[in-house]
Amino acid sequence: MRAARNAQTRTIDRGAKMIVCTYDNRKEAEPGIRLLIASLYRQSPRLPLILCYPAADDQFRAWARNYPNVSLENNLVPGHLGWDVKPQMLLRMLQRGHEEVIWIDTDIVITRAIEPVFDGLSPDALVVTEEALWGRHSDFDAIRARGWGFDVARVLPFCLNTGVVRVTAHHRGLLETWKSLLDSPEYLEAQRKYILERPIHLIGDQDVLTALLCRRDFADVELKILRRGSDILQIFGMKAFTTRERFKVLRHGLPPFVHAQQFKPWNSSGRFSTLQAAYLDTSPYTHVASQYRADLGENSDWLKPQNPIGQILLALGFANPALAGMPIALGVDVAFPIGKRLKSVVRKLKPSR
Repeated sequence: MRAARNAQTRTIDRGAKMIVCTYDNRKEAEPGIRLLIASLYRQSPRLPLILCYPAADDQFRAWARNYPNVSLENNLVPGHLGWDVKPQMLLRMLQRGHEEVIWIDTDIVITRAIEPVFDGLSPDALVVTEEALWGRHSDFDAIRARGWGFDVARVLPFCLNTGVVRVTAHHRGLLETWKSLLDSPEYLEAQRKYILERPIHLIGDQDVLTALLCRRDFADVELKILRRGSDILQIFGMKAFTTRERFKVLRHGLPPFVHAQQFKPWNSSGRFSTLQAAYLDTSPYTHVASQYRADLGENSDWLKPQNPIGQILLALGFANPALAGMPIALGVDVAFPIGKRLKSVVRKLKPSR
């Protein structure tokens, strides 16, 4: 289903109750931006999307006019990195009078109508997602809040991810405090370091939000957490789409959100190993994106399988996003805990100095 070709990009009614917003200032992120727009319009055509994209050129603007639910803005949001502008954008939307504001990252593709995800929520409920399964997934003993020196009154089982966030006016104080911490010298200094060299409480904006929600004055904020594998697929590295999650997808279908957190398939040329390239070819993000090839309005060669192993796996899996990468997922799910155990044994056997 294509958007009407003569439709014009419109200004979103400031009184619209529920709106989606997002922001990106990177031209190289445009394939993801286009996929978010096209998939949201196909799945939830009546849901307004406010896109702040200062890097938009005339070609993109012409393409965006095909989507009557999109309002394109080019004003640069003061911020340090693309993802650090979330509290500013959310506050801006609330100040315009929107009652319910949903942030969606520009590397997320939509697979079904998203309104039911937010139906029936109280105004107090903050929606966030579970972080991807990687080395910094855990928030054991509120380690991020303790890193800031906060008075801890809540412990979360994992770090929260801000790929999808829903707020209302009830969350203004939280958003303002979140913004102030992202503007702090301590946080800004950490962002100049390589990500794995940053203290865990300063890795990124979501680590700061996780810390805040464990702090005593925000510990009573009601949370609705979109769970990894059930509500959202967090595609972050080779461990992302586990065997268990694949069986869930076989039974229930893809979750409404698929997030290409780490590897961007449109930037894959010459950067990944053979196995990583095959994993990208069989990624559920690439699978969903391929359904929008005709809507992208640009070179979409990256949607074609880039690797012979990926081509074979896609053929064996009948292009099913859960089956195609199953052999890789099985290998990773078995090999990773074994490797972790062996490293632990080797560490214990080393003579102490």
